[in-house]
Amino acid sequence: RDCSNLKTEMDLSVILLCLGLRTLCAQSKSISIDKAHVMVHPTGPVVNGNNLTLTCVADITTSGTFDFRREFTFFKDDEIIYNVTSHKDKETLDLSPARVSKSGDYACEVSAMNKIGRSPKKSIEVTGLSKPNLHISKDSAHQGDKISVTCEAPEEEPPFVFIFYKRQNQTTQERRTRQTNNKSFTVTFIIEEKGILQFECKVILMGVSQVTSEPSEKKMVSVAELFTTPRMDVSPSPTFTEGKNMTVQCSIQTSPFTSDQVEILIQKDKHILASSKTGSVTYSQIATERQTGIYTCKAELGETSKSRSLQVTVTELFPRPLLLSNIPNTMMNYGDGLSINCSVPWMPPNVTNDLVFYLIKDKAKIPLRTGEKFTKSVTEGDSGSYTCEVTISNITKTSYRKFIKVYVSVSTPVLTHRNKSSGMVVLGSTLELKCKSEKGTLPITYSIFRGNELLDTREEMMENKAIFKLIITKEKDSGEYHCQTRNRNTGLPQNSNIVNITIISPIREVELTVIPQSASVEEGKELSLVCAVKNGSLPIDFQFFAKRGSEILLHSYTANKKFHTEMQIMSFSSQNDGVYFCRATNSALQAVDSNSVQVKAVLATWKKWIIVTFVVFILVAAAAICVYFYLERKKKGIRFPIFFFCVRESQVLGASVRYIH
Repeated sequence: RDCSNLKTEMDLSVILLCLGLRTLCAQSKSISIDKAHVMVHPTGPVVNGNNLTLTCVADITTSGTFDFRREFTFFKDDEIIYNVTSHKDKETLDLSPARVSKSGDYACEVSAMNKIGRSPKKSIEVTGLSKPNLHISKDSAHQGDKISVTCEAPEEEPPFVFIFYKRQNQTTQERRTRQTNNKSFTVTFIIEEKGILQFECKVILMGVSQVTSEPSEKKMVSVAELFTTPRMDVSPSPTFTEGKNMTVQCSIQTSPFTSDQVEILIQKDKHILASSKTGSVTYSQIATERQTGIYTCKAELGETSKSRSLQVTVTELFPRPLLLSNIPNTMMNYGDGLSINCSVPWMPPNVTNDLVFYLIKDKAKIPLRTGEKFTKSVTEGDSGSYTCEVTISNITKTSYRKFIKVYVSVSTPVLTHRNKSSGMVVLGSTLELKCKSEKGTLPITYSIFRGNELLDTREEMMENKAIFKLIITKEKDSGEYHCQTRNRNTGLPQNSNIVNITIISPIREVELTVIPQSASVEEGKELSLVCAVKNGSLPIDFQFFAKRGSEILLHSYTANKKFHTEMQIMSFSSQNDGVYFCRATNSALQAVDSNSVQVKAVLATWKKWIIVTFVVFILVAAAAICVYFYLERKKKGIRFPIFFFCVRESQVLGASVRYIH
């Protein structure tokens, strides 16, 4: 038992000793990260393509000698680019080869045993871009072929702009692309030159500051000619006098390996004069001064084109003839005299005396000698364009055109109204008048007048008549109308006949008045009906109607001087009961009805008095009888109210008046 207790006590001692040692060890393993910093190699300026390394160094203080892990993290522009776990106090990041895209602010961070230290930022700027690579689709071609050229910057980071160069001798063609995020770009060149072409490219890195690379290595392309530049010959020479035959000839030589036909064109001022696919083409004609200009020979095959131009000057043999006339402008009156002669200015008399001119009108030619005049009295058929034509040494020239228009004076116009019979127009409607001249050269100007007042004017280009539509708004528009015509003949205007127009005011309001006004008429008495209008032109037709199931015309009358009329029914009776109205109309032919009035016949006054007298007589007789019987009963000693007695007695007598007891 004692041994057992001793063993237990020893185990507890060992455990306590181990715990103490462990605590002591834990207290002794502690660190402090004093600082972290980044070292850049090389220390000076960094050139594109050189070696570039970053070293992150951690200064750490420990409580003793023991091993522990360190985690190194590298940052570029605050973004993690690399991390590594190590037991050393420094780690290196290799960024070789240096590129512009690797420029930026770098820092590192060290963490160990829950302690963290971060270095200050250090800026690195890499100058220059790496030389781009250039590839071409083929190194030999024919004129008109297409060559694909690719420029790439595999070791750089976009965005880029690519610049392509095509050079031959002292000529350079440049192609610049848009900004792209691709590391390569391909363009296509159409080869038009012959000989040796040189291609190269550059890359521009786009950013806050643009950086341009060195040119790529040059690539050579040998181009074989399909056909020669056209040869151009002009005969008799590039400068000569008109009247001679001018010939322009173009030719080319083609390469043996050209299988397609080359088209050759001769052009002047964008007009194609001749074309051929046989290797040569010719244009020929009698030359005049108008043939002066720049002539171009052009050879085309697919997208390949070559040309040659030459200035040709044709001097004038004689000037354009002149047409002289006795009229200062283009207008002539019918019957006027026309005089025309032709001449060539600045020509010696010994040449012009034998010339024959032609006066041309509507393809008809009239020969004229120098100094001879063409004269005549013009008619309408002489209107047209006139030119003079003359020919010297196969050169025919014409004068400028002289246009002549012969005007026949207008005939006396005729003015007509649509309603020829009456000449009346309703107020508010449209008055339509037609003015027509049977003769006269168009255009003709038509004018319409009321008296001396000009109302409207119009020029007719297509017809020898004009229709005037005038809106009538007031009664004073009545009057005498006439029209006037004229054209470009210098004669006096012509006046038409006079058309008298009467304006009819339509009837607006009609009112029926009955007398007596109560519309109740005693039998045998007179009924007066008065129909009146408030406005409207005379004469006015009045009609009186009665409605007794249907409309019955009672009376009609035409008033020439007044705006009302009256009719009487002399002895009115119940047979005349009904609804009465009147209707008025005038030359406007717009009938207007009045208001309707209900009229009834009533008893005559004398009949009413007879009835009243008869009723009074009966009442008096009845009263007398009542009094008589009352007095008789009273004598006999019978007493009762007289009212009861009278009623009872009246029943006995069979009276027609009923009373209620």
